[in-house]
Amino acid sequence: MAEELEDSPKPKKAKKKGGKKKLLILLPVVLILIGGGVTAFLATKGIVKIPGLTPKKLMSKASALYGDKKEELVKKEEPKPKPKPKPKPAAPPKPPEPVITEEQRIKGAEAVAEIWNAMPNDRVLAVAASWKDEDLARVLRLMEAEKTAALLAAMEPRRASRLSEEIQRQATPTAEG
Repeated sequence: MAEELEDSPKPKKAKKKGGKKKLLILLPVVLILIGGGVTAFLATKGIVKIPGLTPKKLMSKASALYGDKKEELVKKEEPKPKPKPKPKPAAPPKPPEPVITEEQRIKGAEAVAEIWNAMPNDRVLAVAASWKDEDLARVLRLMEAEKTAALLAAMEPRRASRLSEEIQRQATPTAEG
């Protein structure tokens, strides 16, 4: 039996498959990580200039290391004087308001009165809400009396009172006319 053991082939060690492939992939990755770490360290210390990574104070030191003037190492960066704000150009002068005669105002009021007579009261009130009392009174004076009465009745009492007084003032003949 001892002879059989000696003659029998010895078991071979199992070969690791892919061991070289793993080494070929792992080695460059490790080298890249180490190189990146070293580069980042040098950049944060100001030895290598990398915009956004190297502090501004250390940028001047790094430039001195690479042959720039040594005086810049000692010399602190002077704050740049802020440029004076440019004066804003003057706004262009507004064109003068066109001079509108009373006759033209009455013609315009007549045209609006004709349109408002055909509109429902609630819509007229919505439009007239932003009008000045003097201009609104001029139009109401030229509208149909029933329509004017309905509009004044639907308005806030204080505004209706002011408009009534304005209509009366405009209807009263003056010494000039």
